[in-house]
Amino acid sequence: MRTVNVGLVGETGRSGKEAKKLLLKHPIVELVYSSSSSKNKGDLRDADVVFLATPSEVSREKVPALLRENRVVIDFSRAYRLSGNAVYGLPEKNRDRIRAARLISNPGCYATSIMLGLLPIVESVESVRAVCVSGISGAGAHPSGEGGLRGYMVGWKHDHIKEMERELGLTGMAFTPIVAECLDRGIVSAVNVVLKRRINVRKALEKYYSHEWFVRIKDEAGTKALIGTNYCDISVSQHGREAVIVSALDNLMKGAAGQAVQNMNIICGFDEMIGLTDLP
Repeated sequence: MRTVNVGLVGETGRSGKEAKKLLLKHPIVELVYSSSSSKNKGDLRDADVVFLATPSEVSREKVPALLRENRVVIDFSRAYRLSGNAVYGLPEKNRDRIRAARLISNPGCYATSIMLGLLPIVESVESVRAVCVSGISGAGAHPSGEGGLRGYMVGWKHDHIKEMERELGLTGMAFTPIVAECLDRGIVSAVNVVLKRRINVRKALEKYYSHEWFVRIKDEAGTKALIGTNYCDISVSQHGREAVIVSALDNLMKGAAGQAVQNMNIICGFDEMIGLTDLP
């Protein structure tokens, strides 16, 4: 199997550091370029695939030139998530489109956790209210012993709502993110849904994900067993036409760098589990 040359732009942030660790361990990847704020290593012109773990404004600046140079680009930022020029990199929904893509826009970490819970039942959903708790690494920071819980951009304000509604074909979603400033990493999302008609939500999820390696349906979902892995665990509690879907993942892995590597594997024709199943 051929080796793929990969470049990483932006290795100093939390997601960039995680991506670099994964790429260095990947058995059929050669990290030929990496950049930080202080120095560069290698030559980006040698890269077939470029990971951009950069702010949105930097991605907007760099992506056009990289595409003109015939690179495949996997962008971590929100710069192209609503763009028709990029494929939204959620493998469980867009795998076929990802295979042929030149520009992948990696989904947001909150959005990944919510959408994986909703994808199998979206046609039966009447309304969605999601509350998510995340570690501080989702904001690119490190935990503070003095930090607490903090809600922000609650209700209908967060940018992730637009990308979720577009990908799911829903409207009127409410989303409340809560940051645990004392917690490093991990997301637990409680997705409350009202259904148009009564269906067995757990069975629908089990059927949809029966051939997916990285999504597992559990009796209980939490982050303890997921940190450092690319898995998302989902559990369901249902009462009539109402259900609470609990989705848990590592925001730096399935919510960022791990999903980016999974997308690279798909584009390159590799088994998408390569480099992601022997962790931590």
